[in-house]
Amino acid sequence: MDYDFSFLDSTVFSTWRNQGIEVHTLARICRETVYPVSIYFGKVSPSKAVSRVTIQGNGFILADRWYDVNDVFRTIYRKGYIPLIKPQRTRGRGYWRRKGRGVYSREWRMYRQRGRGESVFGSLTNEFGDRLKTVLWETSVTRIGCRFVVYLVKLLMRKELRRFDWGLVIIWNY
Repeated sequence: MDYDFSFLDSTVFSTWRNQGIEVHTLARICRETVYPVSIYFGKVSPSKAVSRVTIQGNGFILADRWYDVNDVFRTIYRKGYIPLIKPQRTRGRGYWRRKGRGVYSREWRMYRQRGRGESVFGSLTNEFGDRLKTVLWETSVTRIGCRFVVYLVKLLMRKELRRFDWGLVIIWNY
């Protein structure tokens, strides 16, 4: 599928014992929908999360202030993206950060599209809830991964159903 830009973010899902499982997601945003393409589990630094969750691509990648780190900018540029990361006021040094801030100063209006990428986490929370009824870390990771797969299947079904006329859809539902 084609995409307009990419989105990088993380969230924390709570387990039965109120432990947090942090999930880093790379999502692609196109005109019709938002779909995740890569996920990574773990509480790690932003540079390690970005190096493990990003795949080769092109175009802009939007991220929040947590990702304003020189190593993150370097990794994003090397993967083929143009980083659009809101700068933190307290951080101002480094070649890659200066290069990224130049992009942000020109394209700050596009940064307002970040809300579209947040819809992945909102959809998962609305569909499955925000708390996992698990105790083990491995079980929690498996369930979160299954939630993403179900979300992708749902998007694929929605896209494929649009291609049929309503007569075929009604027959298919029986």
